[in-house]
This record gives sequence, C-alpha cells and structure tokens, in this order.
Amino acid sequence: MPSYRAETFIGTTLEALMGQTFAEWECIIVDDGSPDRTADVADEYAKRDNRFRVMRQKNAGASVARNNGFAATAADSTYVVFHDCDDVWYPNALEKLVSAIEADPAATAVHGLAEWMENDVIRDPGSLPYFQRERFAVRNGRVELMSRAEPTVFESVVFDCRTFPLCCVLMRRTALERAGELFDAKFRISQDWDLFFRVSAIGHFAMVDEPICLYRRHGHNLSGNRKAMEAEFVHIRRKAYRSTLLSASQKQTVRDAHRLFQKHKANMWLGTAYGAIKRGRLAEAGKWICYWAVNVNRYFAICLNDPISRPSRRTWRRWPVWWLGRGRRQAELMAPSGDH
Repeated sequence: MPSYRAETFIGTTLEALMGQTFAEWECIIVDDGSPDRTADVADEYAKRDNRFRVMRQKNAGASVARNNGFAATAADSTYVVFHDCDDVWYPNALEKLVSAIEADPAATAVHGLAEWMENDVIRDPGSLPYFQRERFAVRNGRVELMSRAEPTVFESVVFDCRTFPLCCVLMRRTALERAGELFDAKFRISQDWDLFFRVSAIGHFAMVDEPICLYRRHGHNLSGNRKAMEAEFVHIRRKAYRSTLLSASQKQTVRDAHRLFQKHKANMWLGTAYGAIKRGRLAEAGKWICYWAVNVNRYFAICLNDPISRPSRRTWRRWPVWWLGRGRRQAELMAPSGDH
C-alpha cells in the first residue's frame, strides 16, 4: 500500500482492512516520504494489529513504493492486491475475490466493481458499476460489446481497461512473476494498466459482478488529469507493441485496439463538438475539435503502417477524406445526444 500525504484517509482504509471477513492477510504499508503524519498513523495501526507492517522510503512515487512493498511480501503468498491508501473495501471484498479466483483455476486475476465516494459519501450510486460492466473487446479487427458473463480478457484490457481501482483486483503471485517487471515508474497515472496488459496476456481476469469497494475522489487523484492519462495510454500501447512478452497475434490486437480506440474517441469528440455548436458554445466546440484532431491524426498514423507511434506530418493531408466521409456521418448520428 503506497502512502503519501494520506493522514486524512489512511485510517479509514486500514479500518476496512481490519474488518474483512477473510482474515488471513498481511498488509505492507510503504510511506513514500510523506511530510505529514501518514507514517505515524500507519505505525499506530501496526501496533494494534500485527498483520500490518510499515516501511519507509524517500519520496520516489507510487510505482517504486508498490514494487518495494511487493518485494517485502512473503515469497510463499498465493495472491497479491495492490491497495491504495485512500480507497475503502467493503467487509466481504477480500472473501469475494479469493472465492472467485479459486473457483476459476485458469484465471490469472479477478476483479470486482466499485462505487464513487466523495467526502465519505457515495456519489452517483450505480453509475461506476454500470460503466465497468460495459466492457468492449477487439476481435477480428472490430470492437464488440462483451456479455456480463464473460471474463475480462486481454482483447478487452488493451482497448479500454475498466478494472479499477487497484484494490478491486486480486492477482496470482505466479502470474505477476511471469509478467516481468511490476510497476513502471515512467508512468505516473496508468501504471496499473501497463501491468494489466502483461498479466491479461497470460490469462483472463475473472469478474465479481458487484461493487466491493469505494473509490475515493478528491483533489489529489492523479487520474483526474485526463489529458495526461490519455497521453500515457499511447505510450503504454507502444510499449506493449514492442514487448517480447506478447505473441504476434497479441501485438496485432494491440495495434487494432489503438487504431479503433482513436476512432472511437474521435467520433465522441466530434459529436460533442456538434452539440456545443448547436448550443452556441463555439469556444467549447473549438476545444472538442482540437481533441478530435489529435485522435484523427493518431488514427491515420496507424492506418499508414506507422504502428503505435507518434503521428507524422503526412497524416494531416488525409484529414479532409475522413471528414467528408465517416466524420460527417458520425456527426449526424451523434447529433441527438450532443448534450454531454
């Protein structure tokens, strides 16, 4: 459990751990050089319950903290959860996860669903579980909606990973050891997605189809920076495409997923811009069109056999073709739902 400036939240998180119906666990809390009382609060809980252990390191980021914490776990442990210091498990969360993965020996991991929490109050109940259940997979060069009965597979993770937050995911230790490096410190926001790429390439994730935790929203959430997050998505897919751990067919799926995701995002921005124009919000429409332009450029970069790479100047000349054809039709299709 990486912890930084968490004195306000970490107590609630640790209390939820102590209240688990599945009692056979150990928690390694790694204080990442917090300037506040985070480490002191963790020490107090470690004195109350010997299942907690506290480590300290100089501030190096959550990825390094998670890697150091994993290195300190018992080598004979079967399952691993990377829990954040601000999210809160339901009392039966760990029991549900363990039961689900033991019922599916082929699964490399299992994930549940979450509810938004803000100021210790559940916000928009049901909205996040609905989003997480609606999974898509890239199959045969197309995007398909998955059924709720299907496990989460590599073809879904590479398109749009909806297995979050981290405490919702329990992984087999053997799968983590096969996946190579754990958390890549180059990524500040989407380190978990990079890891899930590699773990799901080994085998599927079982799914517990119900909320098992509260995902806290507050001013320090790095995931709130959508622009930085989407930039990391590109780099993570590029890394996966060049990885020696993936098969040739999996690399093709990564390329297809990147291309189709750019198309999906471009269509979404175009419809949103159309809606803004209808409402007379031209400045807002200009922003969405800029986002559209970025995704269109990436889409054509991939179509021009430039897999998962930075867009080239020549792709700009292809935009009018896209706009006059598919882009205009998509704007018309999305016009009725333009109020985003």
